[in-house]
Amino acid sequence: MRTPHSERNTLEGEVAGAVGEPALQWIGGVWVGSGQVEESLNPSTGEVLGTYDSGGVEQAQAAVAAARNVFDNTDWSLTPEVRSRALMEMAERLEARKHEVALMRAHENGKRFVETTWEVGAAATMLRHSAASALVHTNGRATSNTPGMLIDPSRSRRL
Repeated sequence: MRTPHSERNTLEGEVAGAVGEPALQWIGGVWVGSGQVEESLNPSTGEVLGTYDSGGVEQAQAAVAAARNVFDNTDWSLTPEVRSRALMEMAERLEARKHEVALMRAHENGKRFVETTWEVGAAATMLRHSAASALVHTNGRATSNTPGMLIDPSRSRRL
């Protein structure tokens, strides 16, 4: 019979030795770091789960510049099908690693594994929703979750 304590011990055993090289930021097609390494701690135990390179202003500006370059100089902004496929692939990859990601989130946030498993599943669902939304052409207007209803920001009231 599984108890909350037996589940906790199983989860802790699966992440033992997870500390390795610091995680970096993926910017403009390369792994980038700032040189400032921080620790990710389990809030329940204080155990070091891993390390990450804490990006700063320079990395944020580089990420914005890289995104702007892709938007301005590739077909990315003009091809919703490509964006939709990318989001679908993200959803599939997230679901393929659902257990691993949920386990990591449980340890990093001190949440129960069942909660983080639900959260990862919900994130994959939202990615699929966004993938479908990328294919809906609304001339820059937001769409609502209600079928057949379109939100027109030009007719919105200002408070």
